[in-house]
This record gives sequence, structure tokens and C-alpha cells, in this order.
Amino acid sequence: MTQPMIAILQQFSTSTTLDGSGYGYVRLAPSGRTWDINNMSVRCSTTTLEAICTVYRGLIGPDYRIAGTFSGSSGDNNTDLIHLEDGNAIIVEWTGGDPGCTATVTISGSQSLPTRDNTPIRW
Repeated sequence: MTQPMIAILQQFSTSTTLDGSGYGYVRLAPSGRTWDINNMSVRCSTTTLEAICTVYRGLIGPDYRIAGTFSGSSGDNNTDLIHLEDGNAIIVEWTGGDPGCTATVTISGSQSLPTRDNTPIRW
């Protein structure tokens, strides 16, 4: 049996352009691995209107909300652990921001990769 090893989930960002009503979202999901996100930050390229940013697990809706901030444009951080298995996703949603601005989420943490016998290897 392989001894588990942990790998750094390199910090990376993804963005969307908010529509005419200041709405937009991005979906983040591991593929063929497990993520443990321990730092997530959100911001927008302009801050005339302050967007509300909400994070959901799997689907957008009140029952799926796991985090949120009223500082979705000027920037905020979440350091609560978010564990995602292969096939799971989080959705980061901005509402009420500046139309046409770029909304960005940045995540970091750790990840595990499967072995040939499907036993997870953490590195």
C-alpha cells in the first residue's frame, strides 16, 4: 500500500466578466484528484458598486451556500477548509457588481492524485 503524500494545490485564479446587471459566476472542480482548498480570495477589477460574492457547493441555491462576503469587489478572503472530491464543484457567484468588470477568484491548498490501483496518493 502506498503511503499518502500531500501536494500543493498551486495558487491559481480564474475570472469572469460581469454582465449588464453586475452578475457573473465561475465553476471550479478537481478532475481526477481531490482538492483541499484552504485559502480563497475574491475581487473585481473595479469597485464603484460593491458586489456580493457567494460560494456554493454543487449548485446555486440557498441550500448549497457554504461561504459569502459583502466585499466581493474590493476583495475578501476565506480560509475555511473546502474539501472537494473528483466530480464535486464549487460555484463562486458575484451579484450587484460593476457591469463589464472582471471578477476573479484565487484559490490555493493541497491536492491528492489517484494511483494505478485507485488508492489516493497525496503529494
